Amino acid sequence: MAQTINMDDFDDTVRKGQQQILGSMKIIGIIAILFFALMFTFGFCIVTIPAGHVGVQYSWFGGVQDYEFGEGWHLKAPWITVTTYSVRTMEKTEVMHALSNEGLSVNMEATVLYHILPDKANEIHKGIGPNYENVVVMTQFRSVVREVVAEYQAIDIYTEKRAVLENKVLEDASTRLKGKNIIVESVLFRNVELPQQLKNSIEEKKKAEQDSLRMEYVLEKEKKEADRKRIEAEGISDANKIIANSLTQQYLTWYWISNLDKYTSVIYVPIGENGMPVFKNVDNVRTDITNVTNSTR
Repeated sequence: MAQTINMDDFDDTVRKGQQQILGSMKIIGIIAILFFALMFTFGFCIVTIPAGHVGVQYSWFGGVQDYEFGEGWHLKAPWITVTTYSVRTMEKTEVMHALSNEGLSVNMEATVLYHILPDKANEIHKGIGPNYENVVVMTQFRSVVREVVAEYQAIDIYTEKRAVLENKVLEDASTRLKGKNIIVESVLFRNVELPQQLKNSIEEKKKAEQDSLRMEYVLEKEKKEADRKRIEAEGISDANKIIANSLTQQYLTWYWISNLDKYTSVIYVPIGENGMPVFKNVDNVRTDITNVTNSTR
């Protein structure tokens, strides 16, 4: 006997299943919306400050805040925006053109090292803004460099006096930027280019100085050699005087006789008023004379 299926009951079952699926999807959608909303809100409430930086807070309702965020992550209100400022040493190099006090053109690379005061970043943000390097630092630095260079001759920048100019620029730039909460650490001039005519004059001067030093060395050497010869001559003279004062007739006679063994010829040695000839190896001498005579015939 066949069983009869009630279509109305089947439709109700299908409808209930669809309603359950739709309900589950709605719940999942609501959860997803809440999750993304929470993440979005959480992202607005957390800020991370990198190492060597500080974060300046700006409130939609109160403007720039006095309190700054240090390194690390921080919680903040959604209506607070944070601008990071580096408190590390910054380096800026610029090719500059300046005129010396004699009106000569000088080109050079000028470098400045500086940093901002970490606890004054909020004042910089309020009074100058994030572009403080171009607005204040480099503007004042260029002005100071040109003013200081104008006080010196061009050759001073090219020689050892360059350090004096660098210190002067450092002092003046530090004075001007300190009021802006910016500390200048160092100033350096490099690759200084002078007019070619002045370069030639400097090279000629250096060459003349080297030649002068070389000549001084030669003269000093000759002077020392002359002193050495003079001292040597004085020593010889003194020795001769000593020897001359010590010589006597008796000594000379003794010295002459004591050296007779060195000679083979006939020697006549006067010994005082009663001296008499002394002959040495007469036979050998006679033989030598005979041989010489025969060989010449």
